[in-house]
Amino acid sequence: AVLDIIDGNSKVGLIGQGICIDNNDFCGEVKLYLSQDFEVPVIGFKLLGGDPLTANSITVDKDGFDSLLISAKYTFPDGSLIDVSSGGAASVLMTSDTEEGWSDWVASVEFSPFYINGFSDIKFGPDNNATPMYYDHSDKRNPQGIPSPYTNTDQTDQIATNELTWKGFYIPSIGLTLPPSLSTVNGDPLVIKAEKLIFDGGISGSVSVNNILDIGDGSLDGWYFSIDQFKIDIWKNSFKQSSLSGKVVLPVSNEYSKASNQLNYTCTLSKPNQGGLDFNFVILPKDNIDFDIFWASGNLTQGTSIQVL
Repeated sequence: AVLDIIDGNSKVGLIGQGICIDNNDFCGEVKLYLSQDFEVPVIGFKLLGGDPLTANSITVDKDGFDSLLISAKYTFPDGSLIDVSSGGAASVLMTSDTEEGWSDWVASVEFSPFYINGFSDIKFGPDNNATPMYYDHSDKRNPQGIPSPYTNTDQTDQIATNELTWKGFYIPSIGLTLPPSLSTVNGDPLVIKAEKLIFDGGISGSVSVNNILDIGDGSLDGWYFSIDQFKIDIWKNSFKQSSLSGKVVLPVSNEYSKASNQLNYTCTLSKPNQGGLDFNFVILPKDNIDFDIFWASGNLTQGTSIQVL
């Protein structure tokens, strides 16, 4: 038997074992499978073969085609997503079982931590529930829950996920590890949950998360701080904008839990062409701050400059 991979300009042969045929037809179901891995470079797939239980296979019976099992490794295009462990192109494993054939399947996708090429400050990985991605390879349906169409924050760009023929990756939920300079007081990385991202020529998504970190738990390179809100917009692997807001306690004040010592801040994150993220903090002045190193209290007036390096 031959499986016709139309979008990959390929055909692959399948084998069967222990097939029972009576005088007229098959005795029952027949499973034909891929005996070894088969590369389909046009679409970045490696169809997995070898084990009859897990390899790509077609099941037929006396009435003809019954179902198709897809088991594949997909490698993202060079220069798009980078695997954290290997430093090479990120790849995922996908499986799907369909009764409709090659043009109509949606796969569940297993993945390992990765980052966008040239933007390693923020890393993506499975969330606490190990929520899978989904790969849409169907001309008749799209993954449940995907925004249609998919638009950026200011509605100036969109991806046609409202069309049934759209193909790509839908990410219902994923973990985002924030830059190392934003951590807990114990030095642990901060991981938040992002929802409803897609990959279509690159990662796209708008993330906004509130109440990430309490002021007694956060360390901004040694300063107590909180993250009350974090936002980031990414469009097809391009960094668009990002911001933080919360409270920070100056190193001269020992009591971080005292409200009068907590200064409100906003922070704009920017991505230069070379290097990592830049952080531009604006910390609002305040009266009656404890200056414990001087055994005194004081006021920060308008025009006071506080720099976070």
